[in-house]
Amino acid sequence: MFQPPTFTGIICSVQQRNTERFILIIPASSRFLPLVRQAMQTLVHEADVKNEAVYDLQLAVMEACNLVAHAYTGQDAVKAISVSALFENGTAHVTIDDGAGSHAGRKVREKIGSRQLPFEGNLALKTTKHLCDAVALSSGITGGLRIELSKHF
Repeated sequence: MFQPPTFTGIICSVQQRNTERFILIIPASSRFLPLVRQAMQTLVHEADVKNEAVYDLQLAVMEACNLVAHAYTGQDAVKAISVSALFENGTAHVTIDDGAGSHAGRKVREKIGSRQLPFEGNLALKTTKHLCDAVALSSGITGGLRIELSKHF
């Protein structure tokens, strides 16, 4: 029998003049990615942004989320990912973070850095890089895997 997923995430949304932002923490499962897609659409809703550009942003963020969620296996599996986004002055800035600070996150970054997992060869990263103006990988505060991207509309 089908059991709908239980949402155990946290969302915080703040609206200021000419600025929209949110933070979403979700389980690291593809079942919850539609929440991220909807949050991204809501983020740019007030701006006069063409649907095609919104779709590009949504796809880029989904690919980055998938990379973070599926970069780990077994005991190193990430339990949750955080997505924070800011839309200001026609530019969306999005950060996807595993929040784990795990050994596996450092290994993924090292593989990308040493070209064992080439940035250009990884389809998720390649797609994200193609659809956005800037994409960067870092260790974040916790030492895990963090992907930061921005897209100007």
